[in-house]
Amino acid sequence: MISFYTFFRVFQLEIGRNDFTNWMIMCGTIASAIGLVWFSSLTYKNQKNNEFYALFNVLLNEHNQLLDKIKEKPYSLHTLNKAIIGQFSNFTHKLTELDQRKLGEKYTDDKEKFHQSIAELIDTHFEFKPYLITLYHLLDYIYKNTKIDDTDKKECYGLVRGLLPSEIQFLVLFNAIHFDHYQFLIVESKLLEHLPITENWLRQQAMINSGALDKPRFWELDKNAKQIAPKLKNYILSTELIPLEAFGSSIYLKQST
Repeated sequence: MISFYTFFRVFQLEIGRNDFTNWMIMCGTIASAIGLVWFSSLTYKNQKNNEFYALFNVLLNEHNQLLDKIKEKPYSLHTLNKAIIGQFSNFTHKLTELDQRKLGEKYTDDKEKFHQSIAELIDTHFEFKPYLITLYHLLDYIYKNTKIDDTDKKECYGLVRGLLPSEIQFLVLFNAIHFDHYQFLIVESKLLEHLPITENWLRQQAMINSGALDKPRFWELDKNAKQIAPKLKNYILSTELIPLEAFGSSIYLKQST
């Protein structure tokens, strides 16, 4: 207060002590009002955040419970993913690369049939539908909610992303083939950032649950897996399934460029 008074005296400004006191009271009132507005804004934001996280936690808990059920019986998930790779193998054997260049319409038609066969295949495994639907609603809730900012949304997406095993990400990728908004949410959340897009991992998925086969059959499957893995990797990275933004800053994506 003394410094402000000195300021007026130095510049030979006439001001009485009562006027100066009133002026300081006015400044204090303005500062208090600004502080009150800021505090109210912060309180309102916190209230909105609390409202968002209340339902978010409910959806996240439901998601985690369904995910745990899938993890308890991994054989079903491995079998489904292996069947998806089998469908892709059938698709690629129909047309050679030369055919794809010469017969564009036929390639497009066969690709649509392949995508449809994947959708029908996943639909027959009804035990995964509740999880896939819940994951969709969780991502959609984060995306559409206006009670949190983009930074908070990224944190929520990252939390969900970190919960998904690679095998689940692979299933989610193919499940979204015919669902535009589901694909959009996957891209928005960069949900597939940790999916191992490598020939070795894809080959392992094609060979999973095959240890009990006799040697001739096992080696035949292994040979086919080695042939199909690079084709599947290229198909995933070709944007035929989903835009590459769905993989975020994936180290596997960088290794492929």
